[in-house]
Amino acid sequence: MKLLKGLDIRKLNKDDAEVLKEFFSSLSPSTIRLFSFNPLPLDHAFLFAQRDDITCFIATIDGRIVGYVWWEPNSSPMPTLGICVRDEYQGNGIGKALLGRLIEEARRQNKRGLRLTVMKENKIAISLYLGAGFKPVAEYVDNRGPSLIMKLELD
Repeated sequence: MKLLKGLDIRKLNKDDAEVLKEFFSSLSPSTIRLFSFNPLPLDHAFLFAQRDDITCFIATIDGRIVGYVWWEPNSSPMPTLGICVRDEYQGNGIGKALLGRLIEEARRQNKRGLRLTVMKENKIAISLYLGAGFKPVAEYVDNRGPSLIMKLELD
């Protein structure tokens, strides 16, 4: 799958709050439901961009954020990751590129691995994670429905 022309992946900066806010406001309710355990309050982008306990990469095209991936906390040898791609850009390899960049960073920082939670209905994300080497390690059900906990062990 060929990535979109002009795609740039870089670390999130503290001054990216406004473009991150625009990104969050562009997400459909179904995308928000699949990627966030809670609704996104108006100040979420500002608070997220200011955090020092995360590592975050954003994918941009023409200055607009089209996706992001992060882990938390930085201090963990196996941090928890999250990933989200703007609705109209899903299916173009952006999530795969972002996940690959985060895995590369985890190896660079000698992390033991990465873990995540994904709703079982999110078949596209599960396929992405399995393709990157993540393995399901547990299942649970909450008010959003059944989910998987997946881990990627790094050497």
